[in-house]
Amino acid sequence: MSGHINNNKKIVNNNNNNNNYNNNNKRFLYNNNNNNYNNKKIDNNSNNNSYYLVNKANMYAITNSDNMTLYYCNNEKVACEEVIEPGYYIVNKEIVFKCRMNGLVNQCSKFKIEENECTEDTIGKLYSATQSSIISLCLNVEGTIKSFVDLNKANSGDYIVSRGEDNIFGLVNYGLLRVEDKKITLDAEYNNGLKYVFVNKLKNYRVMVKGETCPMTGSPNILDRMNILEFMCSKGLCTMQ
Repeated sequence: MSGHINNNKKIVNNNNNNNNYNNNNKRFLYNNNNNNYNNKKIDNNSNNNSYYLVNKANMYAITNSDNMTLYYCNNEKVACEEVIEPGYYIVNKEIVFKCRMNGLVNQCSKFKIEENECTEDTIGKLYSATQSSIISLCLNVEGTIKSFVDLNKANSGDYIVSRGEDNIFGLVNYGLLRVEDKKITLDAEYNNGLKYVFVNKLKNYRVMVKGETCPMTGSPNILDRMNILEFMCSKGLCTMQ
């Protein structure tokens, strides 16, 4: 495990009723006297829209380490939130936080994206082509056909991903992921009111929504059943039907 306490930023456990902490600490979160570490605040020196790895044993913010707790701080007047869902939390190619469940604990670490293409070895992982700023998630590989999604607001939605080597979501076969431009999580609450979740293979395993046109083939057009997949999902874990 890396990270040196002397270089870390203290997250102070305040037992007094004031905010006059050691100014040598550049950033901190503080206890509200009830050991309620789910309700943190940050001082005026804190950056907005930032993630912080935290060692909850001593409430230090760790620069770079494994198996830490991740907090997201939106602004100085709103409590920081502990990240409780496994997934990817993205700042840029150089700064990505990856969280996975270990029992009942969500353990997180920081890494930079080093993969540069979607292959069988990178299913379920983030990648980015060399000299590109675009970050993508590899969803599935069948022979020469690669299914992936570029992370941007236009592509936000639910996607089916195959179980890959890293498997941070704890998948058995497939998973239903909520993909956003800066965050990817298991969509355990998804409910379309139907028995099955339907996926259009021609749209990179994106989950179809009500009213969406089904893929068609031939002339005259008939339903392209080969490119419509059915999955049964429970709490984000899926099996193909």
